[in-house]
Amino acid sequence: VIADFDNLARFMSEMRTSRKEEILDEAGKVAEIQAYIEETHTFLFFTLVSHMRARIDGDTGAGKLRVSMITCDTLKMYKALWTITPPPSVAVKKAKTSCRLDFELRVAPKVPAPAFILDGLSKESTMVALREIREECGRRVSRSN
Repeated sequence: VIADFDNLARFMSEMRTSRKEEILDEAGKVAEIQAYIEETHTFLFFTLVSHMRARIDGDTGAGKLRVSMITCDTLKMYKALWTITPPPSVAVKKAKTSCRLDFELRVAPKVPAPAFILDGLSKESTMVALREIREECGRRVSRSN
């Protein structure tokens, strides 16, 4: 679900647009995956609209997805790491439908802003995104059964 960049805007309320682009090398093989993302974040009475092009690096075997900013109109730095951890082997029966999803975020705005606003925007947006990802995972599991 978290790597489904072409459909993120369909189930994530803060995402206006999201699309994946494969950058090919001279031989025609995928050399890099990028995403264009347009988001709106709201905290208290502050709203931030952001347009970002990001590099996507994933290691599905290790359950990691890295997103790093290439360009953005509102941020000077954005790095995110999603880590998916399967449940302990004791819960093998639930392993097909459960996991732990961790999210690490490093972000710096282009324009100085009070820390409480940046922290609030980041925390609120993260909680909304995690809830919507969980709901979408549930929908996809229900459809596959």
